[in-house]
Amino acid sequence: FNDWLVKIRSTAKEIGQLAIGQASSARQREEELRGRRKQAEEQSRSGVRECVYALDTEDTEDADSVLKFDITPVYRAHHIQTCLGLQDQFRDYYYTNRQLQLNSDLQISSVQPFLESHQFFFAQIAG
Repeated sequence: FNDWLVKIRSTAKEIGQLAIGQASSARQREEELRGRRKQAEEQSRSGVRECVYALDTEDTEDADSVLKFDITPVYRAHHIQTCLGLQDQFRDYYYTNRQLQLNSDLQISSVQPFLESHQFFFAQIAG
């Protein structure tokens, strides 16, 4: 289980960067869609009788957008601890370790420029 906690910390950056990238591309698609709708409304107001139709397609899953991350060890450990009647101790242990990981990730060097030092920080939080 401890190995899993170490692994999740190392992959949290990748998960966060992926989430930030997907959110950014979704926002960009929404802005493009709003722009096309606005353009279509302006054309319809100006008296242009041409009908403007657009079919929006969306790729929901790219090969790069899927991270293979196994959370089975957490479920297994939780189940075992629950069967032993130690669910509360497990929850406390898990949250304490995640809190320690977060605190160590929040220690940002003031030597680096703001964007470079905080980009990793935001990716860790999003992950």
